[in-house]
Amino acid sequence: ALGISGAMSSVMTATTIAAAGLTALVAESARAAGEIETLAKMDGTSAQEFQRLSFGARTVSVDAENLSSIFKDVGDKIGDFLETGGGEMADFFANIAPKIGVTAESFRNLSGAQGLQLYYDSLQKANLSSAQMTFYMESIADDATRLIPLLKDGGAGFAEYARQAERLGSVLSDLELSQLKQLSDDARAAESALSAFGSRIATGVQPAISALVSSFDGTQLTETARDIGDGLSSIIDNFDTLSAT
Repeated sequence: ALGISGAMSSVMTATTIAAAGLTALVAESARAAGEIETLAKMDGTSAQEFQRLSFGARTVSVDAENLSSIFKDVGDKIGDFLETGGGEMADFFANIAPKIGVTAESFRNLSGAQGLQLYYDSLQKANLSSAQMTFYMESIADDATRLIPLLKDGGAGFAEYARQAERLGSVLSDLELSQLKQLSDDARAAESALSAFGSRIATGVQPAISALVSSFDGTQLTETARDIGDGLSSIIDNFDTLSAT
């Protein structure tokens, strides 16, 4: 009885664990999908483009959330200058932009990612020293300096990693992102259904297990077990005798 009960318990536990594991995997994928869409909207770019950019950014230790924050800062500071003519981009437009023929209007209607690329391209054309480059990059966004290897030469690094992301199938379409979010809801429902299924199996076999337990005669079982033990002992003794000869 204990063996049957234990087996049923194991089945229920395995079912629950499998359901929980599936839900956890899907939930994490759905969370990532939702995060991609949210962070992309903050930058004003498509979810696919943001995935390509974040794939490259990870190679310089900038995660998706930090990358989005950098792009948002760039967009905010460009917008601030366009509205007020001041802010942290004032030095750039006073000292750098006139030398290379870039105007504030060149930055209008750009996403944060596009604005940062144009900003860096302008600094690169101005032939700044390493210290000056760091000053201007950090003034537009914290940690923006980390992205320099990807921004060089018109964003060649970002472009190469974007191609790699596409080759590896790392860029999810809008449909796939939507399906992941829907799958998260479905997985939670499946977990609940599987848990209930396991419970119903247990309640279904409970009467049979109870009847089996009730039919057991303890004295008879003890005698049967003793007889089996004596029989095995006799077999072992005979085997030892045969081996000795």
